[in-house]
Amino acid sequence: MSNRKNIRRLFVLFAAVCLSVVVSAGCGKNAGQDNAGSRASDHGSKAEVSASVSPLERSTPQPGVEQQSAEELFRLAVKYDEEDDQEKAWDCFRKAAELEHPKAQLVLGVDCYSDRKYAEAVEWTRKSAAQENEYALKFLRRLVDEGVPGAEEALENIESGKE
Repeated sequence: MSNRKNIRRLFVLFAAVCLSVVVSAGCGKNAGQDNAGSRASDHGSKAEVSASVSPLERSTPQPGVEQQSAEELFRLAVKYDEEDDQEKAWDCFRKAAELEHPKAQLVLGVDCYSDRKYAEAVEWTRKSAAQENEYALKFLRRLVDEGVPGAEEALENIESGKE
């Protein structure tokens, strides 16, 4: 498995785990019961990724739906990634990100970073962090620490409330 595919799969898993915690909290479970730590290390095989994604996240939007929501597209992207259909997965991630889905924006930011498309990485990560995605904010800080151009200004704007 290529390094790029491993990076993508790790961040898809990461985003899916974040969504699982939110969905679990909304379904009456104790929000403090966060399994993200144990799941984050299980990103090696397709079976492990599949086991970490809830059935809600794997659900496919209704056939015939002309315009899908960002959340539906994100779930569909996770499903396609799970099935190793990278082209469809990344098409859905991009569409969800363009519809302001913060986790999809972070996934694209990380992907652009791994492809050395730093300006695009900063932009997607900034958009996600501006929606109070704490993981995007942490990743943006990492970009600042690594000296990625534009990251420091984006972080300052978010922290000062200009975003």
